[in-house]
Amino acid sequence: DRYNARDMGIIRAKIENIPVILSTATPSLETWQNIQTKKFTHIELPERIGDAELPRVKLIDMKGVNLPYNKWISPTLKDEISKNLVNRNLSLLFLNRRGYAPLKLCSSCGYRLGCKNCQSWLVEHKKNNLLICHQCGIQQKLPEICDECSEKDTFISCGPGVERLEEEILDYFPDIRIEILSSDTIQSSEIMNDFLKRIRNGKIDLIIGTQIISKGHNFKNLTLVGVIDADMSLSGGDLRASEKAFQVLHQVSGRAGRENKKGLVVIQTYDPKNPVIEALSKNNRDEFLKIESKHRKEINLPPFGKLAAIIISSKNQRELEAFSINLKKKSPSFQNVLILGPAPAPMYYLRGKYRYRFLIKSTKEVNIQKVIKDWVYKIKIPYTIKLVVDIDPYSFL
Repeated sequence: DRYNARDMGIIRAKIENIPVILSTATPSLETWQNIQTKKFTHIELPERIGDAELPRVKLIDMKGVNLPYNKWISPTLKDEISKNLVNRNLSLLFLNRRGYAPLKLCSSCGYRLGCKNCQSWLVEHKKNNLLICHQCGIQQKLPEICDECSEKDTFISCGPGVERLEEEILDYFPDIRIEILSSDTIQSSEIMNDFLKRIRNGKIDLIIGTQIISKGHNFKNLTLVGVIDADMSLSGGDLRASEKAFQVLHQVSGRAGRENKKGLVVIQTYDPKNPVIEALSKNNRDEFLKIESKHRKEINLPPFGKLAAIIISSKNQRELEAFSINLKKKSPSFQNVLILGPAPAPMYYLRGKYRYRFLIKSTKEVNIQKVIKDWVYKIKIPYTIKLVVDIDPYSFL
C-alpha cells in the first residue's frame, strides 16, 4: 500500500513528541486547512530576504498572438529575452515537457507512434535520436516507414519540448549560451554542480527547464522567467490539478529577482481568466487557496472529505474485467460512503498491464481504511491480479 511521506512524518513526530516544521511558499490545501482550524501554528514570512522584491508578472493572452508555424515564444517574451541579453542578465524559460516533441505522427495517414507497453505516446528526444516512453522508459529508433500506411519519411513532430524551445531560441539568437535543465540532462550531482558553477561564473545566458528547476535554486542574476505553456496542467481527472499547477508555476516565478535586481515573469496562456493564472498575476497565493478550498468543500473532497483509490491490474484483460465486476458485486453498503467504479484507469494500459480503478468517497467521520479492509481483504485475489490501496491519492493515472 502507498502512503503520504509528509503525513507519515507528522504522525511519527507526534509519537516521538517532537516538533515538525513544514516550510514552503506553496502549502498544500490540507496544510492550509490545518492552519485555518488552528491545528498547525502559522509563522508567516511576508517579505523576501534583504532588498529583494517580488517579481512583476505580465500575462500574455496567446489567443491574440499570431505565432509563425512551429514557433511557441511570443514576440513580447522574445523582446524581454533580448533586453536581458543586452543587460547581461540570466533568463529562464519553463516548459514541463522533456525531450523535443511530445508526439510523433505520420503526416500521410495520421498514425501516432505509441508505446507497446503503455497507453501513451512516444516522446521524441532529438539529441539522442530516440523515441522514449515516459511511463515505462522503453526506447526505440524512429522508423523510416509508417506501419499503418507504409509511406516513407512521413513522420512529423507535434508540439514543443525543451529541446525544441532551444532550437527556436537559437534561431532567434544564434550566439546565445543555453543550458537545458531536466532529468535527462542532470543525471548526477557532479553534473548539477558543474551547471551551478557555470551559472555563478556567468557562462550561461538562458536556462530552459522542466519542473526540476522550480525548487531550491537561487540564481542572483536571474531577472526574467518565461512560462511557455501555463495551461498545460490546469485541468484533467486529478482533483489537485489546479493546486499542483499553481504550486509549480508559483515556485518557478519565484526564481526571478531574488537579489537586488528587479524580476519579471512573463506567463503565456490561452486562459487568462483561470483562477490559477489570475492568482499568479496578482502574486496572491491566499486568494487561490481560498477559492480552491471553497470548491473542495462544496463537493466534499479532501481535506473536507475522505477519498481512497483501489487500483487493480493484470496482464490478462478478461480476468481483470471479471474480477473488477465481482469486487463491485461484493461491495457492502456503508453509510456516508460512495463507491465509484470499476472504471478503466485514465492510463488503462501501463507497463504491459491493464488497469481498473475504484474511487471510494466518504465524509470526514468515516474510518475509510476499515471500510476497505472489511470489503476488499475478505475476497480472494487471484495471484495474476495485483491490488493496490491508495488512501487520499495524489496520482489519478
